Amino acid sequence: MTLSDFTRWLYRGHRPNWIARIMNRATAAMASTGVAPDYLVTLEVTGRKSGRTFSLPVVIAVVDGERYLVSMLGDGRDQESF
Repeated sequence: MTLSDFTRWLYRGHRPNWIARIMNRATAAMASTGVAPDYLVTLEVTGRKSGRTFSLPVVIAVVDGERYLVSMLGDGRDQESF
């Protein structure tokens, strides 16, 4: 099983399974405490319907001196990859 196969398995149907949810929570907690490397940060968003706050781990990529937030799953345009 390759890394991309594992990622597809974790996010079948573009939704995280229970293992992915646990891993995301642990990574977000680690990033928010400052223990993680500088490029790993936590993005907090509020749910549209529930109003709950969700913490998502994202990576900061530096390109030509500019910082970008990078989604771990891409932009969602490639529906065939999941």
